[in-house]
Amino acid sequence: MFRTHRSTMISNPEHSHEEAIWSCVEHCIQLPWFYIEVRRKNDDQPKVLQIMDPQVFVELLEQDTKDSYVEFVQLVTPPQLNGTHKWMMEELISFWHLYHPELGGSELYEVSEGKYYSMIDPDHLRSRSGIKKKILYTTANRS
Repeated sequence: MFRTHRSTMISNPEHSHEEAIWSCVEHCIQLPWFYIEVRRKNDDQPKVLQIMDPQVFVELLEQDTKDSYVEFVQLVTPPQLNGTHKWMMEELISFWHLYHPELGGSELYEVSEGKYYSMIDPDHLRSRSGIKKKILYTTANRS
C-alpha cells in the first residue's frame, strides 16, 4: 500500500536482516490509513505505527494488554473521502465494519467533530435497511 525506492534507503540491509530505514515512502493508492501510538508499560516513548490495512489494525487491537496498549489513533484520509482538496489527519473516535448483502462490506470511520467517512456512498447507507454494523474500535472503551 506504499512504495519505497532504494535511493531513499538510509540503513544498509546488510547490517540488519530484520529492518531497513527509509527517508520517505510513497502512498500509491488513495485509501485511508491509521497513525497509531502504542504504549508499553514502563516506557516513556510510544511506538508509532502507520497501518494501511484495517485488518492489521484490528489484529493490533486484539493484542492489547495491561503492558502494551493502543493509546491514540488518528485516521488519515484522502481528499475524495474527506470531501476536501487535501489529505487530512483527524482523531479516530470509532471504527466499524459494515456489511449489506447488496453493497458488500466496508468500513465506517467516525472522527473528531462528529464527521463520518465510508467508502460506501453516504446516501446508500441512509437509504438501506439491514446493514449489519460491528464496532471494532472506540475511544469510549479506552482508558
